[in-house]
Amino acid sequence: VVESCRDCASHDFTLRHDENAYIARFLQLKDAVQRNYSSAAATELLVPSSAPSACSRSPAPRRNPGDDLPPRRQPPATRIGSFEIYLCCAKPLALRGGQAVPGTGPVWSYCCVFSKLQARSWPALDGVMARLAAAMPWGPLQANIHTEYELPVPGVRVTALYPRPPPCMDGGTSQQVMAARQEQRYGGHAVAAEAETDSEGAAVLMVPFFVPLVLQVHHELLMEPQERQLVANEPYTSLAFVAETVVQIWQVEKAKELIIYCSSPRVARSLHGCEGFLPFPTLQDQGGEPRHGYIPFQGQLQFESGDVLQANSQGCIRWSRDPLLEAELVTLPGWRSARISREAARHYATGRLVEVCRLAVSVAQVQLTARCCGAPLPDVQIYVDGEHCGGSGMLGSCVPCGVKCGDHSAQAMHPLVLPDGIFAPLRIDSSATVGVQLEFPLERLHFVCVSRPGACSDVGSTAELYLVGGDLAQWRCSQNAPGLDAEVWLWDGQLCGVAGEPPIEVKAGVVDWDRNGQRTWVTPSEVCSFANSLSLPISSHGPWQVTLHPLGKQRECTVVQLARLALSATPALWLGQLSVLPVPRSV
Repeated sequence: VVESCRDCASHDFTLRHDENAYIARFLQLKDAVQRNYSSAAATELLVPSSAPSACSRSPAPRRNPGDDLPPRRQPPATRIGSFEIYLCCAKPLALRGGQAVPGTGPVWSYCCVFSKLQARSWPALDGVMARLAAAMPWGPLQANIHTEYELPVPGVRVTALYPRPPPCMDGGTSQQVMAARQEQRYGGHAVAAEAETDSEGAAVLMVPFFVPLVLQVHHELLMEPQERQLVANEPYTSLAFVAETVVQIWQVEKAKELIIYCSSPRVARSLHGCEGFLPFPTLQDQGGEPRHGYIPFQGQLQFESGDVLQANSQGCIRWSRDPLLEAELVTLPGWRSARISREAARHYATGRLVEVCRLAVSVAQVQLTARCCGAPLPDVQIYVDGEHCGGSGMLGSCVPCGVKCGDHSAQAMHPLVLPDGIFAPLRIDSSATVGVQLEFPLERLHFVCVSRPGACSDVGSTAELYLVGGDLAQWRCSQNAPGLDAEVWLWDGQLCGVAGEPPIEVKAGVVDWDRNGQRTWVTPSEVCSFANSLSLPISSHGPWQVTLHPLGKQRECTVVQLARLALSATPALWLGQLSVLPVPRSV
């Protein structure tokens, strides 16, 4: 609204006013406003020349000029030389630092943009337009944030920014200047207004109208930054933003499974009545029992193409679509991958935790084998960290053991290795299945000589040579063992049954691994060399010499034979007969 000097021809003859100059200035201003703000703002004279009127004000959106204004009977008195420019608006628009128009109550407000009477000069059009832009009224703007499922997204930060610093307010009112100087800087832009979406995903901001703005929306967990340029020219203009789909994934370890659950992030908020995204310490299962041990998911979702989505520290995964409908696998280091249950995609409608899948621990295939040829031993019981994992059966099959990543202890139990069994360290570094072989050491076998009671080293005396597995004391007490009054001693000698190979040393009834530990026990024909070496035992010293022993190649590992015999009794294999031979006399 422009208050302009009028009826200049009737002024005192000493004044040289040209009414056409005032009209020309007004038309220039009106044209500039029309170019910059189109039909959003109207430019009128306070008192049109066509009819007496108190004030023809610029119409606010959805309002007609003069609504709620009482008509005046007489136009205001002319102020000679005035060219006062006012900005007027009606609610819900509001002017920063504006004053109520007299006689309109709180409906209309105005502010002075330029005063010729105070400046004592004509206004510069560029300066007036800059001040007008800075003084434009503020009104409500609504932003609505929802997902592709039309679900509201609460807690999203909505910020209205000037695309450049707000226009200079020099020459405006002190309130307007202070308001402009107090604007905070935000990413190189001045912040016009900020708000946060409510539980319905809506946020209302008071923003300057009729000026270019940039509206940014962002949430650290629920939404990537989005922005949109706009010029608000109607109150409660609504802008809709579609946020990415965010699923919150949880994991809980039970027995040897890691159970993966999913939910909407809003579930945790409603449970705790706060703004955070927390675990579920108060959530109850179907039986009414409280859930414990739930922590944010620490793995990732893998697609068929090989691409992955990594969960953040809150267990949230954000994507343009529902990731549980697109991804194929759930992966987590140290656990075996599992396929996603398609039922999990219904988690938005349930308002509760929904199971996605179950990840199993790594599998170690454990087997006890003979050190001589690698043949598996039958009916071996396998334990990991003291927990029984199963038996190898009569075929000596591998025993699958579910083991988490880390350091563990594997134990093999068999009558041949009583009472402590065989231990070996077990380290699992990944979720891949690993094979673990525990070796049965040949030191557990004993070469024993047995003769009748009272036998001595006289020529012609005989003794039997046995290979005994397991505990010797238990063997002496077994049903088929020699009598308690028999003469028993440990044999010293060599096993020379494999041609072309060095003999195997036996000391004090035990294979001497200090000398034979690096020996290649398996021949190219895959026949157990240790078993064949037993076909030719030779005593290394003393009067007792091997005079009788079995002939022929052995097709089965001797350790496997003893392991099978040990299932019913303490095993012993006859290797030969020893006799005291006469000592040759020198001539």
